Amino acid sequence: MLQGTKKLFPTDYKKFAEAMIEAAETDQLPISLQLDNASDFMFKDVQDMFRDFQNDTGLDIVGSMFLCEECGRLHLLIHVDYPEEKEETILQ
Repeated sequence: MLQGTKKLFPTDYKKFAEAMIEAAETDQLPISLQLDNASDFMFKDVQDMFRDFQNDTGLDIVGSMFLCEECGRLHLLIHVDYPEEKEETILQ
C-alpha cells in the first residue's frame, strides 16, 4: 500500500475497497463519496490512493475538489464506477 493511501485511509482502506467491489458485484455503481477536509493532503496522496484502489479493485476512480462556501474548507469528491472496458476488471 502506497503512503498516500495510508494517509487518506489510515485504518479502513481495505473495508472501503471491499465495499466498492461488493457494490460493483451487486450493480450499485456509480458511488460518490466526499471527504470534507482535504487540505491536509497533497495531490501525491490522492494519486497514491487512486493507484492502489484501481490496482486492488479494477474499478475506475476519479476525483474533483472544491472550496466549500459554507465551511471554507477544501472538499474532495470521489466517484467510483465500472471501468469503460469491463474485460480488464478482476470482477469477471
